[in-house]
Amino acid sequence: MGRISIVVSDLVLSFMWIWAGVLVNILVHGVLGFSRKDTTGEIVGYIFSVISMFVFAFLQKLTKGGHYNPVAALASGVSGGFGSFIFTVMVRVIGSVLAV
Repeated sequence: MGRISIVVSDLVLSFMWIWAGVLVNILVHGVLGFSRKDTTGEIVGYIFSVISMFVFAFLQKLTKGGHYNPVAALASGVSGGFGSFIFTVMVRVIGSVLAV
C-alpha cells in the first residue's frame, strides 16, 4: 500500500504544481489586475510563487515523500539502489510526467 500511495501522491502533486503556476498567473494579472509590463505585478507574482513553493514543500512532507518534480523522484531513485531505481523510473517518474 505504501508504494501505491506514493505514486498517487506524485501524480496529484505534479498535476497541482502545473496548475499552481497557471492559477498564480490568473490571480495576479486577471483578478488583481496588475499589468504584465508592470514590475509591481511581477513582484506580486514572484511572492505568490514563493508562497506556493512553501505550500508544496509542506504537501510533500504531508504525503511522506510525494514529489511534484519528476527529476526529484528520479534523483531519489538513483540514490536508493537498483530495486528502488526500477520502481522510480517505471512508476513514479512516468506517473509524474503523465500528470504534467
